[in-house]
Amino acid sequence: LKDGLGRVRARLGMGEEGPSLSLYDDSGQPRVTVGVPTNGPALALYDTNGKSRASVVVLADGPHLTLYDAEGKVRARWAVLDNVPALTFDDNDGRTRLGLAVSPFGPQVDMFDAQGKLLYSIPPTRSQ
Repeated sequence: LKDGLGRVRARLGMGEEGPSLSLYDDSGQPRVTVGVPTNGPALALYDTNGKSRASVVVLADGPHLTLYDAEGKVRARWAVLDNVPALTFDDNDGRTRLGLAVSPFGPQVDMFDAQGKLLYSIPPTRSQ
């Protein structure tokens, strides 16, 4: 689809992985893509420079939300896997530094140093 000035503002496509719809801003940058690839529905959001900043996918193991910094590096993930919500935060080098989860046995917190070594953990405990 084109706007009144002839600029592409939306594209509907069908690829090997399934259908997708992409929406573009007035400068021609992609801002939103929605698709249904074979592994599950997906949504991607882009900044004004066309870099991915957030994505949501629903896979067989549950929903996943990923947030990216201005350089496109993963900085945070939120997922619900097998009915257990989990949140992780990554540093500039892509290493997970903090992980949080809530299992049926309680909350869990894990903190890691820059080399990935576990510094601190509060594991879930089975309630008696």
